[in-house]
Amino acid sequence: MLLRPTCHRLHSKTARARLRSLVELGLGKRSFEQGCCAVWTRMGTPTNFVFPVKNLQDDHIRLVPFDARAHAYPFYEGISRTRGAAFAHFSSGPYASADDFNERFVKQRSYADKRMCTYAILTSPEDEGGVGDLVGMVSLTNADAEDRRADIGLLHVVPKAQGLGIGTTACRMLLRHGMDSHEHGGLGLARMEWRASTANEASIGLARRLGFREVGVIRYERLLRDGVARGKIGNGRPPPPGTTDGDLWRDVVVYEMTWDEWQQAHRH
Repeated sequence: MLLRPTCHRLHSKTARARLRSLVELGLGKRSFEQGCCAVWTRMGTPTNFVFPVKNLQDDHIRLVPFDARAHAYPFYEGISRTRGAAFAHFSSGPYASADDFNERFVKQRSYADKRMCTYAILTSPEDEGGVGDLVGMVSLTNADAEDRRADIGLLHVVPKAQGLGIGTTACRMLLRHGMDSHEHGGLGLARMEWRASTANEASIGLARRLGFREVGVIRYERLLRDGVARGKIGNGRPPPPGTTDGDLWRDVVVYEMTWDEWQQAHRH
């Protein structure tokens, strides 16, 4: 079932109140200490993404290009207690330190891949000109300008901000940005895709809530090197011959949204 066009609302008044309370928790304090206001003003985030990049915002959260200087350390601190579990369903991670995350994920992966753009998820500031607190990240991946497609993935919401609908809101904002026409400020994509490990029930549930249509399952989609040691969750199937002890394999379920499905359910 495709979602009707609505503004990006968090789940409840209680959730919105909890989101406002994140400021009091000081979740984004270090980002201020590192001078991220100046970074965002300069928009100095390096990107060679194949599509135009812009900030996205609703009443409660903002998505801005992930900045290694401003966002990597507060994000890592936000997931530090559960960083193993945070990456259990992904091929990347976990990371040994904030510097390791900054170098291997932000710089060597996100910045280096022109098909990928990672966004920091921030609470909308109470005061005009404020910054807001960092509560997660999400990416557009496998983007192709000629085929007019992209995937939504690598969603992480820090534990203190989970259960507030932030992940759903952020992904819905990216979905709308991708599928809306150029005339309405979007990228005008022909299709967007969502891939989730078959063991990742939360990701599968989110894809369905966003209105993605299931295409099918790809078995043995990816080899997870040293998956056991890295805390990965595999497909539970017998490994193919030649698989090294300690390696795991992943199955993924693929979902898609096409331009005509989007237009049918989201007429302006």
